Amino acid sequence: MLIFLPALYIFLPSTKCVLLRTSVGINNIDFTDFKITENNLNLGVAHNVNGCSIRCLENLQCLSFSYNWKTNACEMWDEDFIHIYDTDGSTDVGWIYYYIIRDLECGITKETCLSHSGFSYTPCFCHRYVSTQMFYQNAFDNCASHNSSLARVNRGFFQLTLENILAHVIDGEVRIQGNRASITSTWRFDNGDLMKYFNWNTIDNQPSQTPTELSIVIRKSEGYRWHDAHIDYALSSVCHIY
Repeated sequence: MLIFLPALYIFLPSTKCVLLRTSVGINNIDFTDFKITENNLNLGVAHNVNGCSIRCLENLQCLSFSYNWKTNACEMWDEDFIHIYDTDGSTDVGWIYYYIIRDLECGITKETCLSHSGFSYTPCFCHRYVSTQMFYQNAFDNCASHNSSLARVNRGFFQLTLENILAHVIDGEVRIQGNRASITSTWRFDNGDLMKYFNWNTIDNQPSQTPTELSIVIRKSEGYRWHDAHIDYALSSVCHIY
């Protein structure tokens, strides 16, 4: 279960916008009282959960962190952990776990952020306006008509966000960003970047990579796992509006 903590968005009547965060992150309570033992970026001490959050935010490699309210231990990670049964660790009372979302002032580009991070993913970005909506049929044109693009799922946090959306959708298939060339097995985001995060339904031999299945959908009926699908299927899609 995810808990979405509040953020305060202030939009000024000019080309510059400011976002003030009033929370420390987004809490995945499935990991409460669970000590993650994957390789960490840093293990230290913080006076409180806000201090641990600040330490994570100051490290552009950090995408999530764990804080122990009993010992004040602060542990930072360069990935998102999604489900407890897929994560190395064990029961240990006091731990809480958060995802970090970095929001920069408008005017700071993703390229600027990347030049400082040295990584191929984008750990921070500017939200001029953010929304997730459902559209039907012609996914690409529908997203483009709303000055948006198909959701790019390159973090476990975004995967869980889409699972939360799908939980309230009767027609449980949505298209997300990503495709491949018909004669290759390499999947890429729509802008050409190699995919860094995968959630394929490997039990059913996905992706099947038949010549005409060139796009990606998430299927609610298959545990929110990914499947490749025909590009012209009239499926709903998730758009991110910036």
